[in-house]
Amino acid sequence: MIGEVLAFDSAEVTKRAKDYPVEVSPEIAAKFKGRPVIFATNVINTASTDLALRLPPPMTAEELALRKAMKAIAPASAALRADADKMDANLAKEHAAALKQAFAQTEAIWKAKGKADAVQIAADARKLAETIELDAAAAKWDEVKTSAGTLNTKCGACHGVYRERFDDGSFRIKGAPDRHEVVPCLITTPASRRRWRRIPTARCSTTSPTSHAHRSGQPPPCCSRARRCPGAPSSS
Repeated sequence: MIGEVLAFDSAEVTKRAKDYPVEVSPEIAAKFKGRPVIFATNVINTASTDLALRLPPPMTAEELALRKAMKAIAPASAALRADADKMDANLAKEHAAALKQAFAQTEAIWKAKGKADAVQIAADARKLAETIELDAAAAKWDEVKTSAGTLNTKCGACHGVYRERFDDGSFRIKGAPDRHEVVPCLITTPASRRRWRRIPTARCSTTSPTSHAHRSGQPPPCCSRARRCPGAPSSS
C-alpha cells in the first residue's frame, strides 16, 4: 500500500479524492475526525495489480461502435500530414476516405444520443476530410496540411467534452450511467482494529447510496461487479 498518513477530516478527504464522490455519514465523520488514517493512492496485490486504479465500466454496443470509429480516425488522421509531405495523392485519398466513413459513423452515434453539438463536430470533420480529398487530388498540399491540423482540433474539442479517460488509459462516453465502479479507502484507528470501506463512484440502484462499511472483504450487495477489498481480513 502506498499513501499518506493524515488526520481524518471529511473536507480534506473529499478534496484529495478529486473525481470520487466520498459519501461518509456525519456520524462516521464525527467519530473518526482528527484520528490517524491512511489515504491510499495505490494498493498493490500479490499479482502486482494496482487495485486502486479507477477502471472503466464494461463497454456497451455504442461504446464498441465509437471505439471502432476512433481506431480508424486516429491513424488515418496522423497519416495525412505524412501524405502531404510526400505529396502522395493516392495515400491521401485512401486516408481521407477512411476518415469520411469513420466520421459518418461517429455522427450517427452522437445523433442517436441526442448530442447536437457532437453531431455538428463530427459533420464538420467529415466535410474537412472531403475537402482534404479534393485538395490532395489537385496537389494543394499546403491546404491539405492546414485542413489536417484543423481536423485534429475538431477531435480534441469533442474528446474534451464527451470522452472520459480512465486510469488504464481507455476511454468511455463521459457521464455514462450505472458505473458501479469502486475505490478502496482504508480507515485505520491507532490500535490494531481496522475498518475497511468501499466507496461507490455512482449511486447504487438497489440500496441506499450511502457508503458501505464491512470487514468481510466482500463487495456490498448492490455492487456485484465490485472487486474485493484489498487486504481486507477474512473474518471479523
